[in-house]
Amino acid sequence: MAINIKISSLQDKQQAIARAVINTCPSLTKYHIVRASRQSGKTYLLERLAVTLACSVKDQSGTFIMATEAQTRKVFRSMIKWIPSQLIVRKNNTNGSREIEFVNGTLLAFFSSGSYDTIAGNSFDFLIGDEFGLWNRHAWSIIKPTLAAKPNAKVILASTPRGKNDFYKECVKGMSDDPFVQHYRMSYKDNAKYDLREIEDAKKSMSPELFKQEYLAEFIDGISIVFGSIDKVQNVRTWTKIIEGEKYFFGLDISGDGEDKTVLTVMDSKGKVVLIHEVEATSHPDQARELSKIIKSFGANIVGYGEKNGLGNSLCDLLLEDKITVFKWITTNDSKQELVSDLITDINSVDVGLPTSDLCPKLDDEMSMYMAVRTKTNKLSYTHPVGMHDDYVDSLMICNKARRDNLGTFSPVATEDIYNSSGGSCDFYS
Repeated sequence: MAINIKISSLQDKQQAIARAVINTCPSLTKYHIVRASRQSGKTYLLERLAVTLACSVKDQSGTFIMATEAQTRKVFRSMIKWIPSQLIVRKNNTNGSREIEFVNGTLLAFFSSGSYDTIAGNSFDFLIGDEFGLWNRHAWSIIKPTLAAKPNAKVILASTPRGKNDFYKECVKGMSDDPFVQHYRMSYKDNAKYDLREIEDAKKSMSPELFKQEYLAEFIDGISIVFGSIDKVQNVRTWTKIIEGEKYFFGLDISGDGEDKTVLTVMDSKGKVVLIHEVEATSHPDQARELSKIIKSFGANIVGYGEKNGLGNSLCDLLLEDKITVFKWITTNDSKQELVSDLITDINSVDVGLPTSDLCPKLDDEMSMYMAVRTKTNKLSYTHPVGMHDDYVDSLMICNKARRDNLGTFSPVATEDIYNSSGGSCDFYS
């Protein structure tokens, strides 16, 4: 049975988008791309579209995908609160099996983009993706081909702009003359209930570029909340060949669990990034072998910092055993502030050369999302959004620190927790 869902609670722009999605035949438009700013009512709209599509035809399979598990839980709880209980036959709110079954037999499953391998095993009649610009970078390339099995599927992808990633590419398609992909745009100006005094506060605390991205839904390239304009130093288009006699420095951010990645960054003496490598091996002995081969390819004139925190100490020891000149770096809140400050200084003075977003999209994404928060003691702490990562950023900053410290110009000694001249904590080993 079909159930009629009223969308009268939506505001004008929301209603216009909802009607276009609901009333447009999938044979004409399959993909609906919603570019939306903060406080535009994006998620409110998507939740109601999900229920409308679920109840329009019986026995469907639909999905609601968010960027992170935390966001998925939040949306699920929100929907359960407002969906009339008589429409729900069964609901389950556990990680890996979060779903709502409606009385007409339609099943709506909830996933985070990190579960893309699991999602790819399904075939959906409709797919709604929120915060698409923050999705796991591999997710869309894995999920999209599964939609080809359902020519009449409806796909709605929405996000605030976050650099020129898959969401940007879909928006560009939607703004073309091809009706197969349709583009819509929303901003806080379309939300009649939004307190405009909040906008004035936001303007005072944000750069003009960031305000355009967050509140006007404009695509801004090369902008970081913490690091400012980075496009002026994103001039490395290919990984350069090793130059004999050049001195190289590396930074190694070491994974402490299954979620993070171990990332190696290598710079030359002028601050140009010549290589960024995400380690494929999982065990530390295998990681050490993989890293040693790469580091040794730069010759004898390479030295760097490896993060000691957590499990990093054991990996550093394995590299030392293999005659890699690595100094152990201890990351604390104070030493991280120093790393951030150094990189900001070098970006502003154009003393570093970073890869373009095409060459290393993960670094571009992480730098654009890197953020500063206040601790309870009123100190600044640098981190990444929940569910995101900062492995590439940390590796870059540790590498830049090794270059700034000109490691290898002194005779290292075997001791513990010596503080270097700039205040960061590190161990020195020969």
